[in-house]
Amino acid sequence: ENTAVIKVPLEVSVRRDTTLEFVAELVHTRLDNAIPGRYLWQARIKIMQVKGDCFPTDRFAVEITKRRFDKVPANQLFLEYCKRNSVEPKVRRGTLKLMALDALCNLYGIAVLV
Repeated sequence: ENTAVIKVPLEVSVRRDTTLEFVAELVHTRLDNAIPGRYLWQARIKIMQVKGDCFPTDRFAVEITKRRFDKVPANQLFLEYCKRNSVEPKVRRGTLKLMALDALCNLYGIAVLV
């Protein structure tokens, strides 16, 4: 046998990622009539998209998968995108920093005018 099917349970996460990638280490115990290769002790697994996972959320999944984009309200889709990004701590922190900096720039502009 030179191929095998290995089932790996995946955890459901609220964080969005376009790919899921992990490494599986192959254990060489109980090998019968086999010699493990020098570089064949691990395998990289990459899953491009999990079935039922629609970007940015599954709220408009039916319309998007059927490619009926005219039925999807653009402002609500953008709001779903913002909600999805706010879940990511790094993106949320960067957005808050940028908003604070913009507010300070606006206050400075008003102070210069007065």
